[in-house]
Amino acid sequence: MYWNMNLLINQLKLFKKNLFALLVLCISALQLQAQDRNSISGIITDTSNLPLSGVTVSLEGSSHKTVSEEDGQYKINAVEGNAVLLFSLVGYQSQRVPVRDRHTVNVVMEQDVQDIDEVVVIGYGTKDRRSLTSSLSTIQAKNFENLKTSSMEQLIKGQAAGVQVLQPQGRPGSGINIRVRGIGSINAKNDPLYVIDGMPIEAPGYDQVTDVLSFLNPSDIESITILKDAASTAIYGSRGSNGVVLVTTKSGKNKEKLKLEVGAYYGFQTIPERGKFHMLNGEQYAQYQLERVKAWIEDAGGTFDPNNIPDTYAGYRKYVNYKGTGENWFDNITRTAPTEQYNVTITSGTPKSNMFLSFDYYSVDGVMRNTGYKRYSLRLNTESNPFPFLKIGLRVNPSYNLRQTFNSDLLNSLYLPNPTIAARNSDGSLNKTIGDAEIGNFLYNNWYLVTDNVTDYRNDFRLLTSANVDIQLAEGFYLKNVIGADMNFSRSRYFFPQSIGSPDMWTGNWMTEVDQSWSYGKSSRDEMRNFLIENYLSYTKKFGGKHEIDAMAGHSAQKQDYDADHLEAWNYPDDRIPYVYRQAMGTSGVADDGSDAFKYAIESYLARINYNFDNRYYFNASIRRDGSSRFSQSGRWGTFPSVSVGWDVANESFLKKIRDINVLKLRASYGYTGNANIGSSFAYYPALVNANYTFSNNLATGRYPAYVDKGLTWEKNKEYDFGLDLSILDRRLSFTVDYYNRRTYDLLLNRPTPVLLGAVSVLTNMGEVENKGWEFTVNSVNFNREDFQWNTGFNITFNKNKVLALNDFADPIEVGDEFNGSGYTAVGQPISMFRGYKILGVYKDQAEAEADHNHNPYAYAGSLKIQDTNNDGQITPDDRTIIGNPHPKFIFGMTNNVKYRNFDLSMLINGSWGAQVNVNQFQFIHNMDGVFNLETSVLDRWKSPEQPGKGIMPTTVDHDNQLQYVRLGNSTWIWDASYLSINNVTLGYTLPKFLLQKGKVFTNARFYISVQNAAMFCKSPLNNPEGNFAGTDLQMGNYIQIYPLARTVTFGTNISF
Repeated sequence: MYWNMNLLINQLKLFKKNLFALLVLCISALQLQAQDRNSISGIITDTSNLPLSGVTVSLEGSSHKTVSEEDGQYKINAVEGNAVLLFSLVGYQSQRVPVRDRHTVNVVMEQDVQDIDEVVVIGYGTKDRRSLTSSLSTIQAKNFENLKTSSMEQLIKGQAAGVQVLQPQGRPGSGINIRVRGIGSINAKNDPLYVIDGMPIEAPGYDQVTDVLSFLNPSDIESITILKDAASTAIYGSRGSNGVVLVTTKSGKNKEKLKLEVGAYYGFQTIPERGKFHMLNGEQYAQYQLERVKAWIEDAGGTFDPNNIPDTYAGYRKYVNYKGTGENWFDNITRTAPTEQYNVTITSGTPKSNMFLSFDYYSVDGVMRNTGYKRYSLRLNTESNPFPFLKIGLRVNPSYNLRQTFNSDLLNSLYLPNPTIAARNSDGSLNKTIGDAEIGNFLYNNWYLVTDNVTDYRNDFRLLTSANVDIQLAEGFYLKNVIGADMNFSRSRYFFPQSIGSPDMWTGNWMTEVDQSWSYGKSSRDEMRNFLIENYLSYTKKFGGKHEIDAMAGHSAQKQDYDADHLEAWNYPDDRIPYVYRQAMGTSGVADDGSDAFKYAIESYLARINYNFDNRYYFNASIRRDGSSRFSQSGRWGTFPSVSVGWDVANESFLKKIRDINVLKLRASYGYTGNANIGSSFAYYPALVNANYTFSNNLATGRYPAYVDKGLTWEKNKEYDFGLDLSILDRRLSFTVDYYNRRTYDLLLNRPTPVLLGAVSVLTNMGEVENKGWEFTVNSVNFNREDFQWNTGFNITFNKNKVLALNDFADPIEVGDEFNGSGYTAVGQPISMFRGYKILGVYKDQAEAEADHNHNPYAYAGSLKIQDTNNDGQITPDDRTIIGNPHPKFIFGMTNNVKYRNFDLSMLINGSWGAQVNVNQFQFIHNMDGVFNLETSVLDRWKSPEQPGKGIMPTTVDHDNQLQYVRLGNSTWIWDASYLSINNVTLGYTLPKFLLQKGKVFTNARFYISVQNAAMFCKSPLNNPEGNFAGTDLQMGNYIQIYPLARTVTFGTNISF
């Protein structure tokens, strides 16, 4: 019985365990069943029924997500019956699929045509990128919409291979230089042709310091395309040699609801510490002047006693006990400057029409006092389809720009005054004279008086408008008619009142005293009118399943008129009347008056044909014939053909099975373009010139027609290009490589002529320049998840510039002189090399100097050691040689766009390597004559054989005028201009949708902070290594009087309703 009870107990325990296991099993089964009911699975394929791996599958409104496997299968849990699944993969159209109580959801994903066959703007049309056979770069709005900037050049800089964007000055509203594949011309212009919505525009002939694109609102830009090779630019013929920049503005969309967008930002500008020349402060300057006196006295055999300075140097006694830092005029006249921009955009559309309307206001106060820029811009783009065969478009863009400028001479002079002279007198009034004439200082006006009282402004009203009518004549046949106008009306006024006193930069002489009765003013008016009419017929046809052809032919005519008046005067009777009246001024007060005018017209016939066979083989040919009024009848017309081919190897059967290769296209092109932008409309016209001759033994003056080359014609380019386009890994990684060789021939140069012709030289076609190089572009999609995306773009360009021929005698061309450092252009060298004296150091002692007397008989201890280049035993201007190169070895740019949930970060980096800059400012701030303040490097000058300094700055004692070489163009002025710039950084946050939906007011709201010119890493301490005061390609890299580049910090928002 006892045994049976134990057996029963054991059986009960076993039953309990089995029951517990059964309960666990049931619960697990129930959980699995519930889980299966709340999970969704399926297979994801493409349109060819091939499985797609790596597709992100996420649950809308939730953090649940998964990724499809190699066989395309996926499974995602915790899904309710009314949930929505999101499917996304790079290169494919994202899909939003409602579950609707299903447990299996199979998805077929279609390739994103916009991603694969991106439509890009080309000359006189558009084309899908995959069929392109030419070299071009496109910057879409999506690539820069988060990079908040106020100017067009910031949208281009660093974002396109082969395109160099130079900003010679940092003045608000100042001009830029865009160079496409180097510099090809010597006397003609090297600027590209700008085409805005089909309307070719040019920089006004009267103003080369104003940005030709400054009137555009960057928020209105849809895309920017830069045409680079001859195959893409030949359709613009005689204006395509320097590249073409196509700007397309935004438009509305049919059936689009009314949408209002408001953008605003406010910020401030400052001057980075980089780029400020560090000058001697008051105490250092006083000590320097006393050391000069000490050196002079000891050089004459005397003993220097600061408490007993001889009467000869009595003017220096005041510096013995001077204490303090004195005035820093650069810091006095610079400031933290506000900037703001407001933009309103309205878009809407009906089934048959659409509209884009925007208004923009932009304002910036310059970092230099009395400088600034304002822009008011309005844009209306409309399009209507009243009938299925008819499309009518209208674009109107009026703008008004106001510039407060700053005389460039002042930028240099801010560094030069004696820092011991106070800006204000003891009673607080402004000191009118800055300088110490007693010791030989040049005198300057008080810059507070100048910046607060001088009037210097320019305003421009511009109207850019065009209209088009597109008619479908038959299936595939379209006729496009375009008319356009670009009109500029400008006024400028300058007035320097007599209450300030006569400054040296206006009289042309360094001041020894201030003329309190002197005043000066000028006024000018400029008008330019540009009209265009074009008509062209296009035809598109697909046939046979594998053949596609599109062709166009047309006619274009453009006319430009320009006229201007100007008047200058001095010695105004009253500062309260700052206007020029000849009657009031009298003839003695009028300095100059005159007018100018020119007309220019161009007529063109153009045609192009494209052929595509089976998306594998591509052929393109174009031709344009231009006639220009800038040349005589014998050289007026020119023909500019081009041809290009492409082979997309990825579409061949032997590569189609390799899914990782999406595009593998080889390209080749060859063509001719021209350059009619020669700066003159009458270069071939024999104008009358004055000349003296003998008549009856008396000298008389007469006139005769100048000798000209009536066969003068275009400068011409011939260029070939080989390219490769590669895209792999579902287009997550793409490469573009181009090699180009462009030769510019028939350059416009001055040919020496016999004296009997009555002219020293005549402008004619001769000479040749070569630009060749490599361009590399890489774009990658680093991450593309629902909550994290990261895209990177990188480009780098290597260009070599070389002069192949000049005139018949191969004479070099030199612009500038030995005082300023010159641009030297010679056969076998790049354009505009630096030429000057080669400085080898400083003679440490007299023995070293005397040992070198066979090269420089005037050398002495502490003087500059100058290279005797021609070994003639003396230092003369003939010893000047090439001392530097302004051309970079390569330029590069990099963009990064990162988005994490509602945060976005955009960064633009650009740089240059291998270029040099001529710091012309050193002719003043290294001048040892004592007339200016000096840079602090003078503290390391030669003082004695025991204190030789760094071997760069010589002694203050001058024998036989040897110190003149410090202020003549020399190799110590040449600095490395290589740099890397973090050009723009923008961090933004977009409000979540659920917050916006609760308010039911905004459809989108984004807030951001942006920094332009955030940081620069450069071997030299210059603020703008690409600065160029001369503004000409024949004297590049001339760094003097450069308005500094500012760092701009802005806080802004974009809100959509």
